[in-house]
Amino acid sequence: MSKDKILIIGGGVTGLTCAIELEKKGYSPVIVDANNEVGGRLYSELIDGFVLDKGFQVLLTAYPAVKEYLDVSALDLNYFSPGAAIFKQASVNVFGDPVRNTSFLLPLLRFPHASLADKFKVWRLSNQLKRESLEQIFEKPATSTLAYLRKKGFSEQVIECFFRPFYAGIFLEKELNTSSRMFEFVFKMFAEGYATVPAAGIQQIALQLKGALSRTTFKLGQPVQSVEDNHVVLDDGTRLDFDKLIMATNHGDDLQEKDSSAWQACWNLYFETDELHLDPRLIGLNANGSGLINNFSFMLSDSGSIGISVTVVQDYLGESTELASLIEEELWTVYGINAKRLIKAYHIPYALPKHEDCTYLPSIEDMQQSSNVIVCGDSLANSSLNAAMLSGALAAKLV
Repeated sequence: MSKDKILIIGGGVTGLTCAIELEKKGYSPVIVDANNEVGGRLYSELIDGFVLDKGFQVLLTAYPAVKEYLDVSALDLNYFSPGAAIFKQASVNVFGDPVRNTSFLLPLLRFPHASLADKFKVWRLSNQLKRESLEQIFEKPATSTLAYLRKKGFSEQVIECFFRPFYAGIFLEKELNTSSRMFEFVFKMFAEGYATVPAAGIQQIALQLKGALSRTTFKLGQPVQSVEDNHVVLDDGTRLDFDKLIMATNHGDDLQEKDSSAWQACWNLYFETDELHLDPRLIGLNANGSGLINNFSFMLSDSGSIGISVTVVQDYLGESTELASLIEEELWTVYGINAKRLIKAYHIPYALPKHEDCTYLPSIEDMQQSSNVIVCGDSLANSSLNAAMLSGALAAKLV
């Protein structure tokens, strides 16, 4: 067993996956994190019987890292249907994949916001990307997602009514400036698998990874004050020596002021309501081109009470109570949904690293900060749980 001291700063999925691979190599790493539990940006809490995730996040079952590192059956996943409910003006129409759910066939044929040519192009793109490897996708020249969709010949109507609100909820930006490589990657993952959430919350992913570790020491609730040549100093003055330091915090964001321009921001609000207006397995999309709400979905508490999760894809600068009032009004006047009370509002200023260009894996040059310091995280590759886990695994290989 190696005697080298390996210190990992960051207890998110990147740091945890790194520790799993280090244990396979015989190391006994130490993970330090300022939070009291592992997970990083994957955070869940139970309030009034509702499982609330900090940010509407899903786990795509087709991610290669999911197949390699997670026990999907043990996560007790709730599956979303391979489609969405499109809200435009006074109408609601379902747009989905009839290949994986035949109940979507008739609604797809009747869907008014896409031409027959649009529907054929979606089917053709799905088949094309299923045949392409991830390496092929990330080696292509990149444009913006919006330019890509227009070049593929999709109508402005289907772009505005489906692609823009759906992918704005994933990329957390409405302009669709995100790299076309990222679009193709996500499209392929949706076509080959399902969007899911663990029944007990998205943080269960990190907790499962933690449970796979047997020789890793955790120092949680311990903010790092400074990093020196061969040791770190915690806020309480504790000194931790290392031979190798792995910064699993997206360039050491917890050690310095974050650059907000490099991150996408959003709000996620949860309300209790009195009626299910939509199957909880379907995501509702705002295709009106106006309003604060981008997407929403319904949920049930452990006692059967009904809740709704709302995502606002912009960094609203007012108070959470002001935003909640505006969302309550919009839910009622636009969608006829009565938000009886606010359960919780999350402001997430650093929700996703921006990627107008992206790669599948980070480069060794970007990761190897010095002879004994390695950085990793999804900001070095692409904004996904897959990239977060695989970058951690790659960091372990560099030790």
